[in-house]
Amino acid sequence: GDKKRSFEGEARSGMTVSSAISEIAGLAGLAFTTRQGVITKLGSKSSKVSGPRWTVYFNGAAVNKDALAKLLKGGDKVALRYE
Repeated sequence: GDKKRSFEGEARSGMTVSSAISEIAGLAGLAFTTRQGVITKLGSKSSKVSGPRWTVYFNGAAVNKDALAKLLKGGDKVALRYE
């Protein structure tokens, strides 16, 4: 079945969604690649042109544009879904 993983930490000044995911992926030993502001691979799952892809949810809402560039502040919640 699908695995769910959860990580929690404090946002540092200037930390973006991308830098937070990169840091967590590194600690968890997961591959993390992006291209043109979109997650192309996380762990063993790659985004497909016409198929499942990684979607970033920021404070509960799906963000399709510039999601990885968003600056984090205390209390923000980021979720990634492969859908």
